Amino acid sequence: DVDVLPVIDNFGAYRGVLYRRDVVGYLTGNLRPPTPAGMATPLGVYLTTGSVTGGAGDLGLFLTGVSLSLMTMFAGAIVFGLEGLFARLTGIPLMAYLQSPPISTPNLLDVPFMVSTALTIAIFGVLMRLSPLSGYHAAEHMTVHAIEAGEVLTPDAVRRMPRVHPRCGTNLLAAVGIFTIITERLGTGFGTLMALLVVVLGWRTVGGWMQYFITTKNPSEKQLAAGVAAGNQLIERYQDRPNFHLTGFDRIWKMGFVQTMSGMAAISGLMWLLRGYIRIPG
Repeated sequence: DVDVLPVIDNFGAYRGVLYRRDVVGYLTGNLRPPTPAGMATPLGVYLTTGSVTGGAGDLGLFLTGVSLSLMTMFAGAIVFGLEGLFARLTGIPLMAYLQSPPISTPNLLDVPFMVSTALTIAIFGVLMRLSPLSGYHAAEHMTVHAIEAGEVLTPDAVRRMPRVHPRCGTNLLAAVGIFTIITERLGTGFGTLMALLVVVLGWRTVGGWMQYFITTKNPSEKQLAAGVAAGNQLIERYQDRPNFHLTGFDRIWKMGFVQTMSGMAAISGLMWLLRGYIRIPG
């Protein structure tokens, strides 16, 4: 008739506490990882606790890096083509403006670079929104919300969850982007202070906006089912090994960033090799 009990090891040392909900969760097969994370892949949803995983495997994570790199390159190629067309039609030496080194003070000559950068980001956002990754990304968020809410993972339950999550890496990307833009434009101690203030006050808002309008979209039934399957697999594996904790590189590997970065590096390396045989701009 108690809600919590201390846990003591064989030497009498205090190791932690055991809550009633932990016992109930174990007996009912419904133990939930406290802060699951995940990633969208072309092969489905990947979920992890840092020690236990579910859903798409290493190949899917690798292909995520490949997909992101290809979309970035494609966006850059489109903008490069538009820049060349604009320069030919107007006679303005646009490439010279774009390739000139920046100076510390803002000036009109920076406008082409700023427009080019904004256009590249916008086209990448459109490609991301149109790609299957955005649907799987939404399914991942919705599944994580359902796990954290203690819901039974079914398509109907997961479908009710929001597709914006406060712990998404998009929020961090928004924070870095805001800070970089403000500090590069102002470049002073006041600018850095303003950048920090804006990031602290608005990074989650901007990140949530980016999630809703760019990096996620309503998932298809197939994408939703992939999220549900990944979530149930994660819970099943976590139920079997709730106290299993990896450290060091093994934990980093389980988070999936190494595989994703490897996919991006593979495309970069391939393009570097191709430049030796084909004249590729950039």
